[in-house]
Order: sequence, then C-alpha cells, then structure tokens
Amino acid sequence: MLDFLVLKAGTVVGRAENEATIYDAHVELTSNVVDAAILILRMVINPPDEDS
Repeated sequence: MLDFLVLKAGTVVGRAENEATIYDAHVELTSNVVDAAILILRMVINPPDEDS
C-alpha cells in the first residue's frame, strides 16, 4: 500500500482505487481494512507526541 501511495503522491486516492490496486478482485474486504492500514501508516510516518 505504501508503494502505491508514494506513486500517487500529491493526488487524492479514493478507497475504491486503493482497494482495486492492492487486493485481488475476488477478495472480500471488511469496511475498515483500508482505514486501519492507512491509520497504521500515518502512525509510523508521523508518530503521536509522547508527551500528550
């Protein structure tokens, strides 16, 4: 997912495009799979302040 998002840097990537590029068309995803993956990437790239 990170590779795909890096290639799309500077553009908005919708959920459908993201899922279609990363997952097989026959895979059934739960509604928050992409949201959870994006949250993890955001936390790795920009960790929350430890002081808060």
